[in-house]
Amino acid sequence: MRSNHAFERSVTRWSWRTAGARTAPRAARSTRTLGRSGQLILIPKTATRLMVGDYCLVPRADGRFAPLIVVGKSPNTRSAFFGALARVVLQSSCEPLPDVLRLGQHALLQVSCFREHNMPLVGNVLDRIDELTLRRIASDIKGSGVGHTVRVWGNRAVLYHANQVAA
Repeated sequence: MRSNHAFERSVTRWSWRTAGARTAPRAARSTRTLGRSGQLILIPKTATRLMVGDYCLVPRADGRFAPLIVVGKSPNTRSAFFGALARVVLQSSCEPLPDVLRLGQHALLQVSCFREHNMPLVGNVLDRIDELTLRRIASDIKGSGVGHTVRVWGNRAVLYHANQVAA
């Protein structure tokens, strides 16, 4: 009898700790801090809250920035997303984006690239991207035919491709 009681108590303790960890508020799953201007800065830890059109600014070697735009989510994991670099280079992080954005090639990226390079999400530019381009990218992401390949960029490859964007 005593062994059953001890077992029930340990299971209750274990399930209580697990339930507490799983029911953590969603705000705890991303790093939120206040920037110099007092605005909220968001560096995501998972891809669950990323939306198509969210973008961040990738720092280039020459001190300028290239926008990295979320173009889709990976269906199999929460730690990856599909992103594309816009074919525009900004002089500063405060410079506004053009009204129409052209996208370069897209690739599968890890969410950790935001944290590795300190690239917080800046906003959403879905209305500035051509709908036909987004459809083409979405069909390419979902494609599973014979010979279908997907580009994968590591954390350093993001910086490399950002430096290759023509000014």
